[in-house]
Amino acid sequence: MFHLATECTPPKVQFVPYIPMLKENNVRTGFVETGPRIRPEKACAGIGLWMLAILEVGCTYGWRHASVLKMRKQVDPNANVIRLEPGMTKNKKGLEITLPRRVRELLLQWIQGKQPDDYLFSRANGKPVKDFRGSWERVCNETDLPGLQFHDLRGTCQESCV
Repeated sequence: MFHLATECTPPKVQFVPYIPMLKENNVRTGFVETGPRIRPEKACAGIGLWMLAILEVGCTYGWRHASVLKMRKQVDPNANVIRLEPGMTKNKKGLEITLPRRVRELLLQWIQGKQPDDYLFSRANGKPVKDFRGSWERVCNETDLPGLQFHDLRGTCQESCV
């Protein structure tokens, strides 16, 4: 705020005081190791292929669940890429990433027959997936990973991408 105040004409403050930053202690510790990841895949298959695709996208890219659920038809099978349009991500920047084989196979099943305005992930009844907390909790409980948050897959991606 002080920096903004110095940019006003005339400046609202003459100098920016030093303000020490507090140490943050909100580090997430959850992640899914490669071996146990097979168990959530089996549990997801019991819920629906949409849940398995969401899990695979989360583990592969580490995207936030809001970005994943907003996706419409950003999968380009000809270019073998997936795009997040500007404004879909937290930093509002666009993103284009190559599809690995496993993700491509799962997502190609979802884009078939969809119109450009249709959400990519929809349930068996055709309604878009807007919230999957109950399904996610079921997957975590069935795989002995209670308390695992979808956001923790961001750490899984970072661990497996290193």
